[in-house]
Amino acid sequence: MANNTIKAKVGFLFFISTGIQTNKPLDMMEKKIAGCTASADVKPMKDFKIAEDFLMSGGGKFPHKRYHVPASKLVLPDTLSENTHVILTDFYDAGVLEVAVNASLEVNSVDTLIYLRQIFMAPVAVTEDGLSIAQMADRIIAPLGFTTAGAEFSYLVEINEYFGKTDINDIFENDKNALYGIMTGDEGYEFLAPDLADMRLSSAWSSREFIKTIIFNNNFLLLNLTNIERIAQYHERQNQFGGKFHGGANPYFFLNADSACLNHGVLFSIEVGMIAKSISASVLERQVSKANTRKWMVGREIKRAKELRKDLILTLNRLENVGINEMDELDHLIVEGLDVDPLVEKIKYLLELLESELDLLYQTSTNALVNILTIIGLLLTIIGMVVPLFS
Repeated sequence: MANNTIKAKVGFLFFISTGIQTNKPLDMMEKKIAGCTASADVKPMKDFKIAEDFLMSGGGKFPHKRYHVPASKLVLPDTLSENTHVILTDFYDAGVLEVAVNASLEVNSVDTLIYLRQIFMAPVAVTEDGLSIAQMADRIIAPLGFTTAGAEFSYLVEINEYFGKTDINDIFENDKNALYGIMTGDEGYEFLAPDLADMRLSSAWSSREFIKTIIFNNNFLLLNLTNIERIAQYHERQNQFGGKFHGGANPYFFLNADSACLNHGVLFSIEVGMIAKSISASVLERQVSKANTRKWMVGREIKRAKELRKDLILTLNRLENVGINEMDELDHLIVEGLDVDPLVEKIKYLLELLESELDLLYQTSTNALVNILTIIGLLLTIIGMVVPLFS
C-alpha cells in the first residue's frame, strides 16, 4: 500500500425537480442522450444492481430507473482520474431526476479534494473537453429539456486509502481538520478555531469498525478503508458464513463500487434525504410563484387555492409513504442534516393557511352570490311595482 497518497472517489450530485410524476420512467432517456444505457453490463450499473438487490430487494423507498452515461475524464493538477462516469437516475414517482458525476482519484494531498469541492458549482473547466462539472451535467440532460439551474446538489467523497493509515478512529480523531477541509472546501483547515472541526464533524454514523460516514449539510464523507487486514478478515468471515448457510457469500460484501458512497448503501440514504428535500423545496417554490399571481375573480382564487392544496397534500403523502418519520438511523441523520423536517413542517403550516383561505374564499363567494340574488330580487320587486303603473 502506498503511504503517501489518498485513493478516493468523488461524486457531484444534482437533483432536478421535473414537475412530472408518473408511474413509469421517462421513455426518452436512452433515445435522446448519447451513450445512455440501462444495461447492467457496465461495471457501475452492476455495482448498483448488487447493492440494491441485497439492501433493498431490488427496489427502494422511491421507485426509480438508473442509466449509465460515459463521461470525459477530469483533468486536475497532479491527479490521476479514472472511471469517470455519470449515473442518471429517474425517480419518476417523485418527479426528481438525479445526475451523479463520479470519478476515482489518486492524489498526494488533501488539497485536490478541497479544490474539487470549491469548483463544484463554479464555471471552471475541469474535463478533457473543457467543461465545468455543471456544464457536463447540463450537456447530458439538455436533450430532455432540463437544466441543473436551481437544482439541489450534494458533494460526496469516499476515501479508500489515506496515507497508509489502517485505523478509522485514528484518522477521525487526529485528522479532523483535514476531513473538515475535504468536506467543505476550506483550504484554511489547518487554522481552524479549536472546536470548529469537532462541531462540523459531530454527525457521524458507522456500522463496521473500518467505515465511518460523516454528514455536514449537503456534504458527505465516507471513510471506507478497503486495503487493510481487517477487511481481509471480514471477507473470510463472510465466505465462511455464506458458504455454510447460503451456498456462498453474497457479492455485496466484496463490492468495491466505482460510484462514490455506494458501498455500504450510504448513497441510497443520501438519495432519500435529497429527494425529500427536492420535492419539498419544489412545491414550496411553486406556491410562492403562484401565490404572487393574484386574480381579481373569486372563482379563480378558489381554483388557485385548490391547486396549491393538492400540491401540498401530494408532497406530504409522498414523504409519509416513504416513512420519513420512521427512517433508519443513517437516513434520519441525513434528513436531519439537510433540514428536511422544517420544510415538511412549513408545508403543513401552509396547508393549514390554505384551508383557512379556502374557507374565506368560499364565504366571500357565497356572500357575493347572496348579494347578487338580493339585488336581483329587489330589481324584480321594483319592476313588479312599476310595470302596473304603465299598464
